Amino acid sequence: MTLASTPKSDIEEVQQDTSHTERLELANHTVMKAWSLLSKRWYPDYHMAPFSGWMGVPGGLCHHNGVYHVFYQHNPFRENWGPMHWGHFTSEDLVYWNHQPIALAPGESFDHDGCFSGSSVSYDNKIYIFYTGHTWCTETKKGGGSASVGDGTSFYQQQCVAVSSDGVNFEKLGVVVRPPPGYVHFRDPKVWQQDGRWWMVCGARDVTKDLGQLLLFTTKDLLCWDDTNWQVLGMTEDKNVFMWECPDFFQLDQRDVFV
Repeated sequence: MTLASTPKSDIEEVQQDTSHTERLELANHTVMKAWSLLSKRWYPDYHMAPFSGWMGVPGGLCHHNGVYHVFYQHNPFRENWGPMHWGHFTSEDLVYWNHQPIALAPGESFDHDGCFSGSSVSYDNKIYIFYTGHTWCTETKKGGGSASVGDGTSFYQQQCVAVSSDGVNFEKLGVVVRPPPGYVHFRDPKVWQQDGRWWMVCGARDVTKDLGQLLLFTTKDLLCWDDTNWQVLGMTEDKNVFMWECPDFFQLDQRDVFV
């Protein structure tokens, strides 16, 4: 429940006219102001929950320098879906969790309308967040108009990266993978290291076949990906499935597992 929120006009102004640092400051100020006015009677004591606003998909789980990190989709300005930020929790024992400042706020040209879900990796004493930059292409959708199921013409999505040296403050580095021709609903990158290379799997929709697919990319350099060199890792023949969201891929008992 949100008892204090920022007017929509203020949110739009922040996204268009200020820096990432300023947008984060507004988001964090908004949730703390709401928290100060919130009745704590029904606030969860055990489960992770934001101070206020909307909470969605958890992602970016990693273990870095003895600390567990969990990120999540977060709209700090409303109690419903909106411009996606990355909320952030940390824990040393997976039982007691601490709120951290919001990690990512949308507003750059490549993620103007949302920092959608993805994954993170601990590497070279830093945390790298890979996320989907979401941008509406039409004023109708920017204004909250509904999109038909599977519609991929109203927005553009690409995979972006941000990095942190202290595990709290993240610097956006921009786009690393753009969608191949003929694909929309291109989002939710899962990145991992295996056999001396980095791998990324994303959910997508093949416009020609009108089916959900998993696209696989690889590189030796974590920050330099060749988005022209890719392959289809998996696909569905179910006409009711226009894309696969939030794919996960890992090894378990010497077997490759896709979830």
